[in-house]
Amino acid sequence: MNCMLCGSPMTRHVECYDWQRPDDPNKYLMLWCKACQFGCLSGEFSAERIRSFYDVSGGYYTRGKADKQDQRQRLSQRLVQYLAWRIDRGIDFRVSELGPANGRTLCDIGCGGGAFLTAAAGAGFDVTGIEPDEKAASRSLGLKVATGSAENIPPDVGPFDVVTMFHSLEHCAKPDLAIENAKRLLRPNGLLVVEVPNFQCYGSRSFGIVGAWCDIPRHLYFFSRRSLTILIEKNGLAVEGCRYRGYFPQFTPGWTRAQYQLWRRHSDRKPPDFDRRLFWLLARTALASSDAKYDSIRLYARRR
Repeated sequence: MNCMLCGSPMTRHVECYDWQRPDDPNKYLMLWCKACQFGCLSGEFSAERIRSFYDVSGGYYTRGKADKQDQRQRLSQRLVQYLAWRIDRGIDFRVSELGPANGRTLCDIGCGGGAFLTAAAGAGFDVTGIEPDEKAASRSLGLKVATGSAENIPPDVGPFDVVTMFHSLEHCAKPDLAIENAKRLLRPNGLLVVEVPNFQCYGSRSFGIVGAWCDIPRHLYFFSRRSLTILIEKNGLAVEGCRYRGYFPQFTPGWTRAQYQLWRRHSDRKPPDFDRRLFWLLARTALASSDAKYDSIRLYARRR
């Protein structure tokens, strides 16, 4: 299989089970393009099959049921988390980055329960959400949310001054069509903001299929700054900026619990000491470049 972005041959990268659905006997193969640092799952996935990936115990996080289990921690664990928190210089997204609202229109594709839409509306934007999960969309009380997806935009939606996609592109069966549709929703000089997991960060490369951000098969595509830039620019948008976030969360108890669960799904051997591995992660990344350090990357692109 050749890479959809650059045409180079893709190689077998990892093969794994769905760690959140232990009754699923299927293995999923990820292919990787070294030329543009881009990955994808092998095979064709229908909309019905993709929807089945989200029928997980406790509900997927867009439905407001994220794991909040507490965990007693050793002093060494608290120490590494404190150091990671002090080192973290990532920038969480702020609505103010979009400039003055002044009644400008904004569409969030994959809006989930509407947390970001609520913040944008509070800042003065005229907001609209697009969400394929009706259970998640039902939580967006008082907001305009249409049922649809990045590949299947509802009719009579748009145009907008701003389109955002926060951790939704990696879930799309056709990311090229998703970006093309996002561009069509934009007015001339409109702004597109896309944030995805940064699969080139050292944490993802080090932990592999037991890395919490891998999340196969809900994540169908795997991006780096290079591959995300190529995809956006192929669709005629001009990338204007890049920011990173997500360093401290890699050292939290929830992250470690997910790694243990992933390990148990894929191996009968005794799991490694993930807490000790976090010390090595801290040592390798404390002074690393942003590409190697942060688990999420956010690009800003303009429709000319």
